[in-house]
Amino acid sequence: MGSEQKYIMESKKQELEEAIEYFNNYKKNLIQFLIHSTAYPGNKKTWGRVRLNPNEILGIQKEISRVDLFIYDLKLIKNPNISVLNYLNNKHLN
Repeated sequence: MGSEQKYIMESKKQELEEAIEYFNNYKKNLIQFLIHSTAYPGNKKTWGRVRLNPNEILGIQKEISRVDLFIYDLKLIKNPNISVLNYLNNKHLN
């Protein structure tokens, strides 16, 4: 039974690593999109670029911050101890 539980923990760690990798790639893609879309002034002809207004830029920056905090939380879950679990409990349940 102990080896079965250890196997489950290893599979969960693998899932966490995959989730961390996915969200790191998502964050990187958001940053690249933001840089690509805002690198030139608005009056210049730029083919294939999306014009973003300041509110859209702010929304993307907020999403990048939320993803960054989520990645941090996933990394904490991956290496748990009592203080980390208390932090996550207080943050998400209170």
